[in-house]
Amino acid sequence: MQAAGSLRKRRRRNLAKVSGLGIHGYEERSDYFDASKLFSGSDGTTFLDEDEIALGLANDHGSSRATSVGSSSFSSGRTRPTRFAFPPTNIDLERGEGGADWGNSTPSRPPTGEPGSSKSLRPNLLSLRAVARLRQICIVGALVWALPWRYDTNTRRVLRHSPAVHKIWSAVWFIFAIQNSVLLIYQFYSFFARVQLDNGSYRPVFMNSFCVFWYLYSISLNTLMFTYREKFRNYINTLLAFNEECVDRYVIHLDDLEDHGNAVLKVCIPANFIQLLLSCTLYLFMPFQPWYLTSYVYEPGNPQWWLLLGALQEWIMAGQTIAVFCLLAWMSVAHGNSVEFWLMEAHQNNDTGYTTGHLRQAHSVIEMYRSLQVLTGLLNECIAPTAFPIMKVVNWTALISCGYVLIRSMNNKFIEEFPAILTYPFGVVICVCCSYGMLQISAEMFDMATSFLNSWSQTKHKNLRRIMTSCATLRINVGRFYFVTVNTTVTYFQKTFDYIIDCIITFP
Repeated sequence: MQAAGSLRKRRRRNLAKVSGLGIHGYEERSDYFDASKLFSGSDGTTFLDEDEIALGLANDHGSSRATSVGSSSFSSGRTRPTRFAFPPTNIDLERGEGGADWGNSTPSRPPTGEPGSSKSLRPNLLSLRAVARLRQICIVGALVWALPWRYDTNTRRVLRHSPAVHKIWSAVWFIFAIQNSVLLIYQFYSFFARVQLDNGSYRPVFMNSFCVFWYLYSISLNTLMFTYREKFRNYINTLLAFNEECVDRYVIHLDDLEDHGNAVLKVCIPANFIQLLLSCTLYLFMPFQPWYLTSYVYEPGNPQWWLLLGALQEWIMAGQTIAVFCLLAWMSVAHGNSVEFWLMEAHQNNDTGYTTGHLRQAHSVIEMYRSLQVLTGLLNECIAPTAFPIMKVVNWTALISCGYVLIRSMNNKFIEEFPAILTYPFGVVICVCCSYGMLQISAEMFDMATSFLNSWSQTKHKNLRRIMTSCATLRINVGRFYFVTVNTTVTYFQKTFDYIIDCIITFP
């Protein structure tokens, strides 16, 4: 009911509660709409085939963009199939590709940002921090053989390495997948051995359970990366290309524009990188702990070089898990920020000063929203089937284990029974920030899409209202079960804290 059907059935959101919107009342004089000119060139003719309904991904030297998708336009009260396209990238425009100008009767573009201006510093709309985080994730992913990519600062795209490097990456992935599967069996053995010991405390059991979860996370996330790696990269490049063209076309300036999802960008991703170093350091200083396989063959008096292979395994296993984890979190936050900005700017009669008034014309609004639908569909195709559910399970189970061990260890046995003390506070911080950041930005995007459709429902044009009625509300799906709203965040943390309290009461 919230996402489809008549506009009357949509959950209306008070526009005054949406921060940053300068909404004016409905102005009938400016209410002009001609459905036949949707997604057409400057001459008024459609520059895309009417009978082709498909989504194309152009992949040229690492840059990828969605080129077209099926849609519906209305003319004389009837529907006819047509297609709309993501705007061509600047690289394509320089080559003379891309066909007619995106949209009809587009006025002269805003002046190119002066060097050092906010517009020139953010050509892809994303903040410098968000781009830096993507580059850092690619670097860490390359160091641990998790991501066979690199971020090119010149083209501002994520590029694949050479075919030879890609084959080596596949071989390394296969070797470590087998190795992690064998070590997972050992972790289960160690876990059940700890459960059978009657030492009067369940804290070591939960510490072992976290090691079991760690290997389960590694295998799940690496399998996900191996299966969807090209879809992830194509989506990221599509998002960057889409923002780049829209910024060049509509944006005047981006001064004082604040990004959401800073819990992920400022806290979660840096803390994950620190967690990687802590994991390797703890292994080198405590290789004789029972959850390490080297505890059977290593003694404190042995030389340190015995630990090199184990340290390499810990580096690769933890690094691959963290790199893929951070990549999925970054994709959710970057998508939410991008979609929310363009929807905010495209609200009817909304004028924040960031973009030109042409973006708030009916034709540009429909084209923008349909394009954002395609972009959101690409993201859901990447993360909805398995990635988002796995991320929720990772955060949920790790937060329960970390929270329980952290609270139970605040006594005189803090050092004795909690040798891996440094990893658990970071685990709590990472899981809380990542969960909140991903769910918050996804819920805000859904609310903004609902507010956008409600704002444009105030029109007397039947064709425009029919098009708006056919537009599903943008949302992030979690498998085939549900999509993220504000209630999802509340329910998630409520259940998490309930389970932590149950564990504290049940296990001494």
